[in-house]
Amino acid sequence: SRQPALMTVATGNEYYRKVVAGTFHLYLFDGQSVDIYETGFSAAPRFVTAISVPGTVDIAASETGLFTLSSAGVIGMWSPAGSLLRSGRLEEGQDVAPRAIFAVRGAPRVTISKGCLTAICEKQTLVYDPGTLVRTVVLSGGAIDLTSSGASAFVLFDLPAEVRIYDTSDPLHPSPRATRASEGSPVAIAQHAGLVYVLGTRLFTYEGATLSKMGEQLEQEQPTLATRLAIVEDCAVLSRGSGTQRYAAAPGTWPATASIATTGNVRSIATGDGRFYILTDYSLDIIGSGTAPRPARRR
Repeated sequence: SRQPALMTVATGNEYYRKVVAGTFHLYLFDGQSVDIYETGFSAAPRFVTAISVPGTVDIAASETGLFTLSSAGVIGMWSPAGSLLRSGRLEEGQDVAPRAIFAVRGAPRVTISKGCLTAICEKQTLVYDPGTLVRTVVLSGGAIDLTSSGASAFVLFDLPAEVRIYDTSDPLHPSPRATRASEGSPVAIAQHAGLVYVLGTRLFTYEGATLSKMGEQLEQEQPTLATRLAIVEDCAVLSRGSGTQRYAAAPGTWPATASIATTGNVRSIATGDGRFYILTDYSLDIIGSGTAPRPARRR
């Protein structure tokens, strides 16, 4: 027989697309698998395990685990240890495309588009029971981005283009509190100190109960794939085409406090345990206030 011939060499590098964070766990998604890390016990995340999720289009983290959404419409619910707890399938008929998945108070929300090939294109957001992965509510419009605080969820929608606040006291049956048309091609939303911030061509500020407009900040700039916004306590991290900045989240002013030197375009930003996890093309940057926690004792 012929001598063995080298066909390919694995580089050992991972090129992640998205980062999401739970209470004490970090999940990094590269399109084919999810690497799970433990956080909150040392300065750097500690690797736990990797799970294979081929065909997955998006992931979301809850306080207690991970949700995955596949292109075939399969929702997976995983434990922080990497075990598949249950799975369910979208039952929305033909001509349905899964777009994104989010989690609010432990309940997954799936954005889909319907009828785009055979009829008039529409988008919907479906709320599921995490215990059974059975759909409980259908919301009009497709969720683009969301953030939550207590029993309130602040959500950006497309088709129609709106900003909405939902009461999530019952996370399986959210009820609308306020709605307004969005402006400036928004792609990211955050909330802080009773105000809602929406990032698009500019940063738009709204009152946190009625969504009455309070003002606009920052110079006009067209949103890109690197446009991101996240707030932890009084610190905000904002990424645009012109770079990544750290701001003091102050109503009406938003003074820039420092530039953040990243190694590439920002792909995703997650927050958890008082930290920012900034995923770029080539690195994961961790920013937090105060000193890093002491490593946990391990036998």
